[in-house]
Amino acid sequence: MGVRTWLVRQILATQRGRQEGQRMYEAARRNRLLHDLVAPTTSADAELRVSLRVMRDRAHMLVRDNPYARQAKRTTQINVVGPRGIQMQGQIMKANGTEKDTRRNRFLEDSWRQWCRADTCDVAGRLTFHGFEMLIAGSLPESGEALVRIVRQPMGQGRVPLSLELIEAHQLDEYKSGVSDRPDHEWRLGVEINRWGRPTRYAILTRHPGDVELGLNRRGAQEKHLLIDAADMIHVFMPERIGASRGVPWLASVITTVHNLGEYEKAHWTRKRVQAASLGWIRTPDGELIGDAVENGQRLINTEAGSW
Repeated sequence: MGVRTWLVRQILATQRGRQEGQRMYEAARRNRLLHDLVAPTTSADAELRVSLRVMRDRAHMLVRDNPYARQAKRTTQINVVGPRGIQMQGQIMKANGTEKDTRRNRFLEDSWRQWCRADTCDVAGRLTFHGFEMLIAGSLPESGEALVRIVRQPMGQGRVPLSLELIEAHQLDEYKSGVSDRPDHEWRLGVEINRWGRPTRYAILTRHPGDVELGLNRRGAQEKHLLIDAADMIHVFMPERIGASRGVPWLASVITTVHNLGEYEKAHWTRKRVQAASLGWIRTPDGELIGDAVENGQRLINTEAGSW
């Protein structure tokens, strides 16, 4: 191959490379503006496996301490559930199929309202059904999900063999992943699925992992699971991606921004307080400062904003 032929081929290859580069999406280019945008090819569950607990804990912290995050949670609860909760309205029709059966519908609605009381719908007897709805809606911004266990027995003074147990997302053990003891099943972030991806069981920690701070949790008890059948569990979450087994806190994408905004405002108001704290000193006719005490020949003066 002559030098001229080799040079021509190199020029043509360079031109083809440029043409292919011109056909790329702008977001896929490798340049100095995007070199720090690391984007690994990972599944939804792989990303959640290493991030879910940290995101959830940080979201809880922001809701506790940051007014913007707290208001976002409250707004979600009010807009989704409302002050009275999601109401049930009977739609039973009469035999002719043309008009509603008012008597049966009224009986159904009265029975529903009675069951919604805390004594009958909550296994702990603390929350009304409206309270369940508010906590579930509030869990989505903070935890990204909520779990409701169906207990098929009456509670309190109720006669309906149905009650509910609200379980926080921390108790669904995201570290339980891998092979299941049942054929064609596997564990994904605390959720057992079959070969079709259908949830079949949930691994619930017997105690909240944070109870150790209260002295209520002993090592070993925290690691034990209740394996609850999927038919007895309602897993409330909105999947962010196809194949996701767990929910992502809705605040996840703004945690950094809201945290930085809070720190900025803290520094801003500290600076303003320092600037506004006008201080003065009183001297004697001889020019000596009037202070509180003398130590080692030095006059010590205690000052505070608005004082002389």
